[in-house]
Amino acid sequence: MCFLKFKKFMIALLCITVCCVTCILVSIFIGNTRNDDEYSLCGVTEELLQQKGISDLNINQISYSDISYNEESIGNVDELIKQYINDDLQSAVTYSDVKKRKTVKKGDFISLKIYDNGVENEDKIVVGKGNYGKKFDQWIVGKKQDNRYFWKNNNEIEIVRIQKINIPKLNKDFVKKNYGLDTVDQYRSYVADRVKEQREGEITANRNKQIMDSVLRSSDIEINEDQMAKYAKVTYDGYVEQAQGLGLDMETYAESFYDMTLDRFKMHCYKESENAVKTIICVGYLVNKFGLNVDSLKDNEESKDTEIIYEELKGKVIQCLITKEK
Repeated sequence: MCFLKFKKFMIALLCITVCCVTCILVSIFIGNTRNDDEYSLCGVTEELLQQKGISDLNINQISYSDISYNEESIGNVDELIKQYINDDLQSAVTYSDVKKRKTVKKGDFISLKIYDNGVENEDKIVVGKGNYGKKFDQWIVGKKQDNRYFWKNNNEIEIVRIQKINIPKLNKDFVKKNYGLDTVDQYRSYVADRVKEQREGEITANRNKQIMDSVLRSSDIEINEDQMAKYAKVTYDGYVEQAQGLGLDMETYAESFYDMTLDRFKMHCYKESENAVKTIICVGYLVNKFGLNVDSLKDNEESKDTEIIYEELKGKVIQCLITKEK
């Protein structure tokens, strides 16, 4: 008799346990489903994240209630035109050998041979332009042609050639040769249009960045650290290729173009990559939130790259945020 009572008790206890576990699992499932529904991403951004190796993430919050940005003006167009023309003339310079001097001065165009652990490389730089950093420019001034000197890391630098930079004059011959135009006035009109177009593009890019930064500041997104680190490494490797194309090591590249130490530049690459990934996530959520039509961007454009479609979607999202703000 006691055994039967104990058996009934155990069966009842087992039923209660099963019910409790079932309720807990259902609760968890419903909770996860609600989170997925609330912060679901459009297919384009999910595909893009997969391409970047990001699959493990958690969205705690994405908010767009506090959007802010500064309205910029085009600015002094005449000054911009002047700078554009100056850069244009600089790009058409010619070079002639300096014959009465053998020492390097600021502004010289010099040809170098660089010996690094027995490996010989060649490069050409303008002294004072920071090609190898400010310290190198200060160090190279006064050095003599056809002599070798030790630079940091025991690299040897030989100055092979010193040349003068000849900047062309802005005249009919210049505009005819380079643009097929008949007058300098026609050229200035062309430059004015280009300057306005470029400046408007910069203003739009700055505004868009401020808007997306506002969304990022109001968002709480967790990304798998290992996946994020791998993607940041891809970003860094892209800069390594740029540096190699310029004949620079990464330390010199980071100092010359970003005024950073190498360690700080690596942190910069990680933050840049993290912001890029979080921006993709926010855009993917807002595409669904605003009910934007993704399929219309793909129609009859099967070859269109996912990155291009994403940029178009981001532009539509930003326009929705601007309209909401107004």
